[in-house]
Amino acid sequence: VHGIEYYFSGGVQREPPGAFSARSNLPVHQSIPLGHTEVPAAVFDEFCFELGRHRFHATSYSLLSNNCNHFTHACAEFLLGGGGIPADILHLPSRVLATPMGQ
Repeated sequence: VHGIEYYFSGGVQREPPGAFSARSNLPVHQSIPLGHTEVPAAVFDEFCFELGRHRFHATSYSLLSNNCNHFTHACAEFLLGGGGIPADILHLPSRVLATPMGQ
């Protein structure tokens, strides 16, 4: 967003695109264009700061209900005025836990 990659890992983080992936040796699995935003960078930065203070901080992580996909969903809804990320991605942990292997 505006030339910066935002993500939830021990709180809300921001770096140049690809920096986290390169540093952690975790390749990007999938990239899905969601649209374009008219939200100014400073407004989005403030939104992310508030998310980090209240919902996505170091101790709030939950695989099922508050993970990186939930952060991305909240950001997409804010940036695009609704929508968010595809439901199959958002609900992936619950779907995995519903399988015999997830029991």
